[in-house]
Amino acid sequence: MNLSHIFQQGRLSIILFLLIASAASAQQENTSYISTPLPDSLKSGSFSVQLLNNNFVKNNEYFGSFTEGITYIGSVLQPELTYAFSRKTSLTFGWYARYFYGLEKTNKSLPVIRFDYNFMKGGKVLFGQLSGQLNHRLIEPIYSSDNYFEKNPENGIQLLIDKFGAQADIWMDWEHYLMPGDSLQEQITGGANIGYDFKGIHQFVFSVKLQALMHHHGGQVDISDAPLQTRANIAPGISVEYIPESKVVTEATISSWLVKALDLSPNPTLPYTRGQGVYTTATVENNWIMLMAGLWHGNRYFSPMGDYLFQSVSEVYPNYTQVNRNLLNLKFLFNHKIAPGVKAGIRFESYHDLDNHRMDFCYGLNILAQAGWGRKARK
Repeated sequence: MNLSHIFQQGRLSIILFLLIASAASAQQENTSYISTPLPDSLKSGSFSVQLLNNNFVKNNEYFGSFTEGITYIGSVLQPELTYAFSRKTSLTFGWYARYFYGLEKTNKSLPVIRFDYNFMKGGKVLFGQLSGQLNHRLIEPIYSSDNYFEKNPENGIQLLIDKFGAQADIWMDWEHYLMPGDSLQEQITGGANIGYDFKGIHQFVFSVKLQALMHHHGGQVDISDAPLQTRANIAPGISVEYIPESKVVTEATISSWLVKALDLSPNPTLPYTRGQGVYTTATVENNWIMLMAGLWHGNRYFSPMGDYLFQSVSEVYPNYTQVNRNLLNLKFLFNHKIAPGVKAGIRFESYHDLDNHRMDFCYGLNILAQAGWGRKARK
């Protein structure tokens, strides 16, 4: 497929996106799903309370051979009680509940236990529930946003650093603990999102990034006959960010990622053991709106946690493959604070399959509300 064909397929959509942007502070792709960090200081021996609620609907209109459409509609509720041993250490206990409307019981109901150690300003270690899922800010070929609706909250250990222009999120999520005689395999996911910003000239910022994720199924004391699986994705990337002195467009960014896929299993079960892809995105945004256009080319690509729309293997049909995948990905994201502690998000996303001449799309709405008592900003 030549470049002229790719640009012909997506030219009209890109023009519409840019026109909206020209008629309209940095935000993340899933800002409306990510809670605002609480003030970072607690007095020793004191308690604080937090209440977090997210109400969502996301309708996936997917009709191709790689994944099926589904509608997620429901609410997440997580109340927490935190005790501070010192200004740097705290212990949190709470409860996580996810309810899909129309079911007779909650889809997930789990305890929340988290130990938080701020070992330096801009650096912390978490044990227990992680700042995970969409908070990792991984690109979609590596981590599907639908994991937020389908998987448990992450629990394990996490290192977070944001200091001197460097950002690091390194974690291990213990998804399924293995007991002797268990019929299910042990499941562990480890990952990293690391970046460094170089202050450029005028309003430009140059960044280098590295994202990685490894997913493992296995164990020694289970009775499962399923084969051991270890699959990984590694993605180095670069981005150039322009911050104009304007309220109409507050930021414009171009990013490019080289994404590798590796099957490290002793007896691989996928048709491919190696694959790769290139994902290039351009975004323009302001305090309310983010518009994104992304171009994906994949070759024998697979991912244990990524969106199947980007993959060469099918989630629906085990024997269906397509060596090369070319997608034009367009997104419209609207985020707005509608009350103190309450923000809303509206999204429309399209995935243009340039090889099969078809389009899948999704749209959604969510309202995130949070409140906290007993904390104050550190002076």
